[in-house]
Amino acid sequence: MDIEEKPTKPKSNFAVLGYYMYDKSVFDIIRQIKPSARGEYEITSVNNEFIKLGQLTYDFLEDDWTDAGTFESLLFANKLFLKDGKAGEEQVLVSNDQLKEMIGTFEEKISELKKHLR
Repeated sequence: MDIEEKPTKPKSNFAVLGYYMYDKSVFDIIRQIKPSARGEYEITSVNNEFIKLGQLTYDFLEDDWTDAGTFESLLFANKLFLKDGKAGEEQVLVSNDQLKEMIGTFEEKISELKKHLR
């Protein structure tokens, strides 16, 4: 068994969602891997080494999933994470005022970064 990086003809209809946790031995593996055909060091190569060592564990997600690459999807991902399992009710851990403060902080950082645009 191994994991394929961006296969043109996938062996199954499963996908790796990208939630990884490693101990410090990951650095030994990283030092040994070589760049892929795309010329990049792939996390898939690291995971396949753990498979070879019999040290990779995994689980199947049977619930909602979302990418967390935008502010909107990150917020949605956090809402999914905070569900307490009781009829889909969400725990309220962040108030509206806290969210507004966080947005203000991000807006300040974005304004500061825009000063560097040419």
